[in-house]
Parts: sequence; C-alpha cells; structure tokens
Amino acid sequence: MAGLKYQLLKLISHPVSAFFFFGSVVFSAALFVIYHDRQAEWDTQRHNLDNIINIYQSYNTGGEVKDSDIRFLTGDFTQVRVRTLGFNTRDTQSECITHLSQLDLTFNDMTILRLCKDKLLAMGQYASKGTYTTIFPLMSPLDELHGVIIRTTGVLSEPTLYKTVRSFLSLLIAAFMALLAAMLGSVLSVCQKIPD
Repeated sequence: MAGLKYQLLKLISHPVSAFFFFGSVVFSAALFVIYHDRQAEWDTQRHNLDNIINIYQSYNTGGEVKDSDIRFLTGDFTQVRVRTLGFNTRDTQSECITHLSQLDLTFNDMTILRLCKDKLLAMGQYASKGTYTTIFPLMSPLDELHGVIIRTTGVLSEPTLYKTVRSFLSLLIAAFMALLAAMLGSVLSVCQKIPD
C-alpha cells in the first residue's frame, strides 16, 4: 500500500504529470456534465416539437375545430401559449371578428379584417411587450374559415439565485465539482503525509 501511495505522490508531485492528471480528471468530469445537460436539452426540444406537431396536425384532418388553450415550454426561459378558436355558425366572418375583438390582444381593425375577411395570417407583438404572436386562419378543404390558431411566444422571468439553487441539474453540477475538489484535496493531503 505504501508503494502505491509513493507512486501516486510521485505522479502528482511532478508539475507536468500533475497538470495532465488533474487536467484530464476535470476535463472528463466537465464533458460528462455538459453531455448530460445537452441530452436533457435535446429531450426537451424534441418533446416540444412533438407537442407543436400534435397541435397543428389535428386540424389537417378536415374535422371540426374545437376551442382549446394549451401552454408549454419551448426552452428554459420561453413559453408558448396556443389558443384555438373554432367558429360554429354559418357567418364565420362575423363570428371571427367578434371572437378576435374580445381577446386580450391589442391589434387594429385592419388586422382583424385581414384575418377574418381576407383569411390572411397576422404576426406581431399583439399580446404584450416581449411577446410575439402569430395568428393564422384554419381553413376547410373548400376554403371556408373554420377557426383561428393564436400562438403567443413569450419570455419567462429571468433566472435568480433561488431558482438556480432549486434546479436539480445546478445542484448536481455544484455537488459534483465540490466532490471532485474535495477528493483531489484529500489525495494531496494524504500524499503529503507519506515519508520520503
């Protein structure tokens, strides 16, 4: 056992070998943490894309458009709200104008007319500052207006120290780095006590 300690002390007491040894340990640990973070981010983005596809694909069947209001995260700090308004009367143009006028969105009458009468999409900052809204009509196979989809993307509140501490991944990274530093410190202290 003393021979192993002596070899380890000899390894980390030499500046060049210690540099490569500790550098490779920290580099490997950092790669592992970054890989795990990227994998989690990829899973989140894939899940969000699946949500978007499911929302929009359901209206390509030509079936009835039903009212809905769905919220989901598209990133760590962005949220999307997708509202669907279905029109059930024969006068869909008037129903469209009425529904859009009652929403909590701020746009002018020309935008409403372009959407409801001309069946053109609208994009802009209609919900509030710092958001981006896309409104587009849902058409029947016979080019009749059946409803509209309103997609609003906004930024969530900025990160705080409290939110960072509550994040499992942040705690995992901090604990891993603290454990790594503690282990390296312990190895150095044990090796320093070995007699020549």
